[in-house]
Amino acid sequence: MQSDGVPQILGSQEIRARLGAISRQRAHAIMEKPSFPVPVATLRQGRVWLASEVEEWIRTERGGRLLSGVGAALQESGGDQGHRAVVVGRQLSQDVAARVGG
Repeated sequence: MQSDGVPQILGSQEIRARLGAISRQRAHAIMEKPSFPVPVATLRQGRVWLASEVEEWIRTERGGRLLSGVGAALQESGGDQGHRAVVVGRQLSQDVAARVGG
């Protein structure tokens, strides 16, 4: 998932929404599974993942069960519900580009 050649990244809140508005504790347990994608960076606000890798993991590991309840409402309303995009430095952009083969 890319916009203008820039891969979309997700934080834990966005991942929770895609998993169906699960608790923080449950999300943490899922993100610690060996099969879960490796974060592309760790920022002051937490770890971030490539959206394409997370969504592929959801399709394969959770049988495509992406959303329910509040998570579906969040996605329909634009996903972030007040979260602001985090602009990260050149190093993160380079790391992400290298990870997606760009």
